[in-house]
This record gives sequence, C-alpha cells and structure tokens, in this order.
Amino acid sequence: MQTTEKNLSLKTIEVFYREERGADIKTADDSIRLFDDWCSTNDKNLMKNIIDYNEEDCISTHDLRNFLINNRPKDYPWFSQSEEETGKNIKVKDFEVQETSILLKLESKKLFFGTYKTENNND
Repeated sequence: MQTTEKNLSLKTIEVFYREERGADIKTADDSIRLFDDWCSTNDKNLMKNIIDYNEEDCISTHDLRNFLINNRPKDYPWFSQSEEETGKNIKVKDFEVQETSILLKLESKKLFFGTYKTENNND
C-alpha cells in the first residue's frame, strides 16, 4: 500500500477510512503511561480509558481490513503461501499453542495456591 502519509501505522492511515478517534487516549505511548498509572492506583476510570482505546484499535483494524478488501484492484492476486511456508507456520503455531497451554496451567495454579506450585515444591 502506498500513501501520502509519513508511515503505515494504523493511526496514521486512518485518515483514509474513518473519522477521528473518539477515545480520550490517542497514542500507544499514552495507553502505556495510563496502564502504569492504573497498576499503582487501580483507578477504574483509567482502566475504562485504556479499554476504550484498545476497543477503538480493534474496530479500526477491522475497518482497515474492509477498506483494503473493498479497494483492492480486481486483477491483483490474493496472497498465498508455498507449502514450505505453510509447514513453517504450522510448527510456529504448534509451539504457540503449547506455550499458551503451559502459561494457562501456571496461571491457574497461581490463582489456586497463591503462588506457583510444582511437583518438587510442596510448600
């Protein structure tokens, strides 16, 4: 995609497919700072602002997808992967699934016991 904008960040190219953002937070840096503040204050208003910002990012990503599909040149081929690339992606995906499973198990143990417990740690 070529544009007249300085970069292809989501917020930069939004000028092509949506109105200005409505959330109070306008940048990822602002969101990170507010999250740090929320971690120390647990302020529900800060969390609401962060959620609103993230929700707007999700909606914008969906709007961008639709914009790109609707404005795709008709004779432009759809993306496809070679069998080798597909095989590599399956290996990565399998690893991600296994890693997520392990993290969820650890988190459930942490919630249940208050700390991580292993078979070798009987405290």
